[in-house]
Amino acid sequence: MDPVADHTKFWLRARYFLRQLQWNSSVHGLKALILAQLYAFGEENYDLVWHYKTLAVGWALKHGLHRSQKKMKLGPLTTEMRKRVFWSQYVLDTFSSAIVGLPKLLDDAQIDTEFPADL
Repeated sequence: MDPVADHTKFWLRARYFLRQLQWNSSVHGLKALILAQLYAFGEENYDLVWHYKTLAVGWALKHGLHRSQKKMKLGPLTTEMRKRVFWSQYVLDTFSSAIVGLPKLLDDAQIDTEFPADL
């Protein structure tokens, strides 16, 4: 059993599902895009990082993850997950911008969401 071939098969399958997600944005899909960015970082494929990052940031903004979650009137678990997903994407946005030398996509002045709770 070849571990390189196994991870490549897994990645090809994951990319198939990621293409399906592009037409149906959701917070769950955003989590998948965050994982895809992490994988692309590991492969040093910065074009792919940028592709998934642009989708993920757009979805985060569309779903209002950058805005205060207190105003959303959602359950505590959903609220906490939204904050964690947003800040995960924020870190990836900042890090990838530093790596590739391009500006961040998220504007700090537009962000007023709370930090995740220390659970």
